[in-house]
Amino acid sequence: MTPCSSPFGANPAQWADGSGSPFVKSDNAITLDLRHLPAPEPMHRILEALDALPEGKSLLARTPCRPQPLLDLLDARGYRVMVIDSPAGDAWVQIFSPDDSTGS
Repeated sequence: MTPCSSPFGANPAQWADGSGSPFVKSDNAITLDLRHLPAPEPMHRILEALDALPEGKSLLARTPCRPQPLLDLLDARGYRVMVIDSPAGDAWVQIFSPDDSTGS
């Protein structure tokens, strides 16, 4: 069984262009690869990481599918989020705290 409800399942392959991430990595982003985890573990890990996120940092997570329940929760809490869905079915999610101006 795939780790999420995505019809594509989790796919550890890189993006079609061979890159590992559609986001520009920086020293200000903490990166998590959660594709191997079954639901709802990626959501729990992301929420734990956000609780400990240092000021001025963003969280960049790769999830097994688009984490819509998490996105709804983050929106309600005021986080700013960028999401890119991979053709393989997984997703990149970058999360900025509400008071972080780097995600504008």
